[in-house]
Amino acid sequence: GSVNINLGLEQGVLHGKFLVESHEAREMLQQNLDHVRKELAEAGITVGDFQVDVSDHSEKSFSEQEDAQRNFLNTNIDKF
Repeated sequence: GSVNINLGLEQGVLHGKFLVESHEAREMLQQNLDHVRKELAEAGITVGDFQVDVSDHSEKSFSEQEDAQRNFLNTNIDKF
């Protein structure tokens, strides 16, 4: 399935929101977040919260969640 990733930088700290299509994808992503955090830290990036959500599989809800995440990114992109 697809994964939507939105990143924002707030006061020098990277935050991420991930939207996946299944609970299995959510589990797999969460199992690998420590590796992602480690790689980012080694690159000198301070990492804050990463949020992983599962779409409820309805097109409208998925679209609304994408819009909300896009707004998060747009709001925080100027801080890069």
